[in-house]
Amino acid sequence: MTLSSVATTISSRALLFAILLCTLPFCFFAESTPTKIDVKFSNALSDNVDFAVFWRSHEGELLPATEWIPQGQSEIVETYSGHHFFAYDKSMSYFKEFMIPEPESNGGTVIEFPVHELRKAQPVARFINSLDSGIIEIFWKNSKTNEEVKVSPEIKQGEWFDVETHQGHKFVAKTPDGEILKVFDVQAAPGGRQEFTVGERTKATFFNKMGQNIRLFWINSVTGRGIAVSDLIGGGASHIVYTSPGHKFAAYDENENQILEFTVTAHFGDHEEFYIQEL
Repeated sequence: MTLSSVATTISSRALLFAILLCTLPFCFFAESTPTKIDVKFSNALSDNVDFAVFWRSHEGELLPATEWIPQGQSEIVETYSGHHFFAYDKSMSYFKEFMIPEPESNGGTVIEFPVHELRKAQPVARFINSLDSGIIEIFWKNSKTNEEVKVSPEIKQGEWFDVETHQGHKFVAKTPDGEILKVFDVQAAPGGRQEFTVGERTKATFFNKMGQNIRLFWINSVTGRGIAVSDLIGGGASHIVYTSPGHKFAAYDENENQILEFTVTAHFGDHEEFYIQEL
């Protein structure tokens, strides 16, 4: 989906987002229970500029969450902690990013985000290390001088790093010893995200063999929290996730009850199938 197509279908897509969000907690868990939050986005811009709020899915797709919000007005969105939102003007050239925090235990029921300014949108390049082993480093290559400038820390196996950049910029992935692994050209539009993979990721296919809708979550091995990686998956349907060996996933029903948990054992570049069914 392009940003222009997002802008022209904002009314219908905002309605779709409102429907999906009731059933799609792309979120973090607190003791395995999603935290639902109301967020108030207010247009506090000094200029007479409308903006709309977009939710960014795990796959990087922008989905409208509100109608256009005029100066001095606001709109409330029901969402979950850990979600990413972006406010864009109508040209889709200026934006502001929001990460929804966990609510304070003694806080109110609504978190407020007044938007006082928007900044020029830039593409984001995500570099993923999917090698069987080893570390990668990312360098930006100056097209005029051919000079290479390191722009990332060491990226370990299974990890990634995001770089704000510009359309047409060139990057090089290298080993710590300087061996060139891959060269990338950024084609993403302003505000978009483009993923670049060094090595092949593991493909996991989840088949829903139950007579009810389920949703998949990736489980963070450090925090134990989960992030939704699918919409509702109907009975008999399947969903593909590109992931890494050792990653854990859990299937939940619509009442947020865990059904099964899975661990990816396939190597990088391989394919593994999982069947969600009654034990």
